[in-house]
Amino acid sequence: MITIFNIERTLEQKRERLINYTQNRLNGWYENAKEDYGIDGWAKIEYLPHLNKVVIKGVEDGKKTYFEMNFYDEYLDSQELRWAYDYWADCYEILD
Repeated sequence: MITIFNIERTLEQKRERLINYTQNRLNGWYENAKEDYGIDGWAKIEYLPHLNKVVIKGVEDGKKTYFEMNFYDEYLDSQELRWAYDYWADCYEILD
């Protein structure tokens, strides 16, 4: 019996779910940062399959931000959905 809890997803569906989840978290973070701290910013996540990387680029108070990490399909099964956002929150760099 298939339920919403045990649906088998393809790798592409899993990647898309991770990207959408992370983008929503990034959007929410910057909405809250603006409201709470006056930080004006945005960030966009990309999956680069030819490089096996997740990249998050953005701007924070006029300064470019950047984060990248290696990404392998095996991560989709072994990591929680929030892992890309959590790593970004701890490790992104302000470039300017």
